[in-house]
Amino acid sequence: MLFVPACLRRPLAALLGLAVLLVVYGPALNGGFVWDDDAWTSKLEPLFSTSGGLWRIWANDPLLQQYYPLTATTFWLDWHLWRDWTLPYHIENVLLHGLCAALLGVVLTRLKLPGAWLTAAVFAFHPVMVESVAWITERKNALSLALTLGSLLAYGNAAGWWMEEKPLKARSWWLALVLCLAALLAKITAFVLPPTLLLIAWWKRGRLSWRHDMRPALPFFGLTLALGVLVWWLETHHVGAEGREFEATLAQRTISAGRVAWFYPWKLLWPADLCFIYPDWRLEPATWWHWLFPISVPLTLVAAWRVGRGLFIALLFYLGALAPVLGFLNVYGALYSPVWDHWAYVPAIGILAPLGAWLRPKVRVIGWVPLVALLAFLSWKQSAQYRGKQELWIETIARNPKAWMALSNRGISLVLEGRMDEGIEHLRRAIEVRGVYPKAWGNLGSALLRHGRHEEAIEAYQQVLRQDPSLAGFARKNIGGALLMLGRQQEALEQLHAAHELAPEDDEIRPASGNEAAQAVGHLIATLDRDPNNLEAAGSLADLYVQQRRAKEALPLLDELLRQQPDNLIARHNRAIAAFELGQFAEARRIYEEVLARDAAQIGSLNNLAWLLATCPDEKVRDGSKALELIQNALRQVGGRHAVLERTQAAALADCGRFTEAVSIADAAFQLAAQSGSKALADSLRDQITLYRSQKPVREGPR
Repeated sequence: MLFVPACLRRPLAALLGLAVLLVVYGPALNGGFVWDDDAWTSKLEPLFSTSGGLWRIWANDPLLQQYYPLTATTFWLDWHLWRDWTLPYHIENVLLHGLCAALLGVVLTRLKLPGAWLTAAVFAFHPVMVESVAWITERKNALSLALTLGSLLAYGNAAGWWMEEKPLKARSWWLALVLCLAALLAKITAFVLPPTLLLIAWWKRGRLSWRHDMRPALPFFGLTLALGVLVWWLETHHVGAEGREFEATLAQRTISAGRVAWFYPWKLLWPADLCFIYPDWRLEPATWWHWLFPISVPLTLVAAWRVGRGLFIALLFYLGALAPVLGFLNVYGALYSPVWDHWAYVPAIGILAPLGAWLRPKVRVIGWVPLVALLAFLSWKQSAQYRGKQELWIETIARNPKAWMALSNRGISLVLEGRMDEGIEHLRRAIEVRGVYPKAWGNLGSALLRHGRHEEAIEAYQQVLRQDPSLAGFARKNIGGALLMLGRQQEALEQLHAAHELAPEDDEIRPASGNEAAQAVGHLIATLDRDPNNLEAAGSLADLYVQQRRAKEALPLLDELLRQQPDNLIARHNRAIAAFELGQFAEARRIYEEVLARDAAQIGSLNNLAWLLATCPDEKVRDGSKALELIQNALRQVGGRHAVLERTQAAALADCGRFTEAVSIADAAFQLAAQSGSKALADSLRDQITLYRSQKPVREGPR
């Protein structure tokens, strides 16, 4: 057996534990930013990139989600060192979590609790902790807890807890106070420290002394109260934890608090079915057995008191640390899920410590290994869902099919990938689950617009108008765009000008004026100058160039987009339009066919390719029979009358020499366009009907 000197055992054990921890979180280490990670990274780029940005972070700049300036400063450093390279972010989170586990072991050892290092190991490798470690944003949890435990160690040294009681050591006390302030500035969960100081003093002595316990802790309470009030105010008025979604009666909040209090101990004991967004419980005061949750909490505390003061204090710590998220205060995260794993990061200590103390005398050290190994394996599996946004949403939906936020975000991603039907289905499911969901209606409208389903898109944006008047500018802008596509010029202009009046500062609201379009182009170019890797801005600028028939300027943007996102069907569709505008008819045909090979339900591409094949001046590209086959497929998919598609059908019939049928179809389309107020489309069809009656097909090249 290899001999290891006693002085090296602890450092080697710490290094081994850290190595195992990195392996456990290996699936997430190369993972990208997920959900709101950009709120602490890329969206803070205006703060990170300016010389006074660091000062603005500490001065509570409005760009910050919450006033956690110390955490924001670590992201400021990361941004300057790594930018979008997420591996270092993840490694830092794992290191901080390992430090928390080590400090927890030291604190429990100095408190002379049995099983101190068993508790620390379980804390380190428990899958409930994965959300706080693998989710980059939640660095604030680990950073705050590490500083809190450091402060507790320093205070214990000052108060003489770790040795024979001696007079208060001023230097250690000041260090504890500074570390407490730092912990609060990392995340307000450090509010648990001041009451913990009194709980430990009571546990050790059986009483509290004003001179030795309460008076030294007063400044800690003062700091916590001041920053706690600020954070609570920001959570309500800045983050958005107010409004109809947060309304609840006291009875409902009480029942929910009881359910939350029992949820985390169960997950810590049986960590199965962990989920990023948990299902809503729908607890109601009228259901008698729901009251068992809150009633059983004080009964459990009474039972714990009869067992011993230590267990009672541990449960008080657990409930106190959990207090802000029990449901009596509005917390923004509760909008999406009644509970979150990362809310248990600090409170879990109050459950794990007495469990470790109870298990330690009953299980030999070698018996820890299977337990910790099992927890490590479960954490390894759990961390895999943080490899990227899509993995997170897919796994969340699989575990909670009614997670409306995950459904909405997954739907948006599918639309951007060009998988329109799947994206639209996810967005509709999100709306069905949530009911009132104006943002999802807006995203659905955008997807329908891209899919060429303009009438349905208008209906979706009208829902936005009804559900959230603050989005009226956005909704009217897009209704105007859909009406333009339907040829209803006058109605479109009315909507666009109304949108411009509602939100004149919005560069994306572009009524008919060229000046508005120029402003939008300038805005997007400036964005790309600041961040050349902003693919969303590149896609928007390319889309705008295509709309303005500036194909040469759109081409390099589209080619770069397709190089990085080969599955981006929207960019591929726009690339085909640009090729057509440049007279590259064969190239346009090839690209449209690529789009349809990937997704045959792309109505816009079906129509454009059919029109190209029916009207192209290059006879090598033109194929009226194929055009007719494509457009009939499009009409079957739409399942109803569609003037634009029927216009293309008439052109295909004319190219096949079937002029009588072409006249009949074009005339029916003309009537439909006229009835719907689509003047431009009706005028175009009138001209084409004249051609067909003269036995002439339509030939159309770039304009």
